[in-house]
Amino acid sequence: MEPTATDNSKETPVPVADYTSGDNMFEIGNTTVQYNVSDSAGNFNDSCSFVITVEDNESPMIDCPTNVTSNNYIGEGYGLVNVSTDIGSPNATLTWDPPVTRDNSGGLVTVMSSSFESGDMIPYGTHTITFTATDPYGNIDTCDFGLNVEDNEDPVLICPPNITTTTVEGSNQAVNVIWTDPIVIDNSDEDITPTSKYNPGKNEFDIGRTDVIYDAIDNSSNAGTCTFIVTVTDPEAPDIIDCPMDIIVNTTTGEAIAINVTWMEPTATDNSKATPVPVADYTSGDNMFAIGNTTVQYNVSDSAGNFNDSCSFVITVEDNESPMIDCPTNVTSNNYIREGYGLVNVSTDIGSPNATLTWDPPVTRDNSGGLVTVMSSSFESGDMIPYGTHTITFTATDLYGNIDTCDFGLNVEDNEDPVLICPPNITTTTVEGSDQAVNVNWADPIVIDNSDEDITPTSKYTSGDNEFDIGRTDVLYDAVDSSGNAGTCTFIVTVTDDEAPDIVDCPMDTIVNTTTGEAFAINVIWMEPTATDNSGETPVPIADYISGDNMFVIGITTVQYNVSDSAGNFNDSCSFVIIVEGLLSQY
Repeated sequence: MEPTATDNSKETPVPVADYTSGDNMFEIGNTTVQYNVSDSAGNFNDSCSFVITVEDNESPMIDCPTNVTSNNYIGEGYGLVNVSTDIGSPNATLTWDPPVTRDNSGGLVTVMSSSFESGDMIPYGTHTITFTATDPYGNIDTCDFGLNVEDNEDPVLICPPNITTTTVEGSNQAVNVIWTDPIVIDNSDEDITPTSKYNPGKNEFDIGRTDVIYDAIDNSSNAGTCTFIVTVTDPEAPDIIDCPMDIIVNTTTGEAIAINVTWMEPTATDNSKATPVPVADYTSGDNMFAIGNTTVQYNVSDSAGNFNDSCSFVITVEDNESPMIDCPTNVTSNNYIREGYGLVNVSTDIGSPNATLTWDPPVTRDNSGGLVTVMSSSFESGDMIPYGTHTITFTATDLYGNIDTCDFGLNVEDNEDPVLICPPNITTTTVEGSDQAVNVNWADPIVIDNSDEDITPTSKYTSGDNEFDIGRTDVLYDAVDSSGNAGTCTFIVTVTDDEAPDIVDCPMDTIVNTTTGEAFAINVIWMEPTATDNSGETPVPIADYISGDNMFVIGITTVQYNVSDSAGNFNDSCSFVIIVEGLLSQY
């Protein structure tokens, strides 16, 4: 409360000081505040002073260390600086910046640590370091610096070397496998015993690789492991069972191979307890096998590569299928006739009792595709085949002795007629007064035939024993060979007629009058003559006039009858006179 002043002058002067209440700063220690007052007459009074004492009772401020440095710094959390122990050590070496202090007095602040200093090796565990700051006036402040030294280093295990062993015979496992427990090294210096699910000499190991893992855990729960490998090899080959017996099969119809050959495929067992599958180049029911022997080899391997080839058998493919043969076609002959009733029909060669035939070779086919040999039972192409019916059997034989046959029927026909050479033509005359000739003689024809047979010609006429009528008579001779072929020849017996016909009943001379009122006579009638002839014909006499059908002038008219026979013999021995008289006739 600032002081006031009174004055006799009745004025109210105001005391003045260097400090104003509430409006100054005072340092630690004692400060004298002096109030002076003057009145308007210049009267002065400095009788008012008092001391302000400022005491420092404020603690300094301290900030715990920052910038912590460690080889294994982890981080900060929950008020702790977390670090790991130095590698291979149970301690952690840490450094940090000094704590930072501040004090209102601006004087020197002294800092003291309760335990560890920067750069110390701090053992595993959680530690609280208290830093105490003291200012010149004895005021203090503290801060707690939390350190957590963690053991994060895993134990190190040194396992025994890898082990390789073999299965017990007949088994898929190895037993009594022995090894030494791993050595455990840990920064904590603890005595740590490693553990594993496997124990030396007390386990069975399957074929293949087994990783034997050992674990070791220290008190900080750091876990270390090591692994070594137990490799169990399988030296035993698998066994093939039920190996098939040898198989004999026929070729598939029409093929040089056998297909769909089946067998019960073998199986295999193995000590590994696996079921390996035997393998071959051929699969039951799914291959083609050529004629002959094929060895089917089954091999089997187990997963360890052990090999067994103890199973083999032979598939024998036999060709028991006959070849096929087609009898010859394209038969060629000079005298080919036809085919029918299973025969090729040909005629004998002209002038020969045989037929020369050629034909294409028989066509063969065989499932084996190999050479087929063909044999003929009798004739070959180009042979001269005698007259008659022949069956030629062609036999086809394949490489494996299978046969097939075909019958080739040939019918050699003798279709050549015998050739007859008749005697020369004969000309003779009738017996006088007869229409025939008799006792006509000739030699029998000569017969030539390709069959070489002795053939006698026949005819209805016999030399010296026939009567031949006037004119031409064809004397026909036949000759028939044993094949029914007929030949003929003909010669002519010509009987000439040299006798003229005779006219009989030749009319007498006739006298007639002219027809009334005419200068001639009409309807003059006479009995016409007839004729006879040795030939037996009845030739008709012919005249220029016909009885009852002519006009005859007054006077004498000669009517001449002539007659000829078919041989041209002429007779004009018949004539008579018709005399026409007029009424005034001078006769």
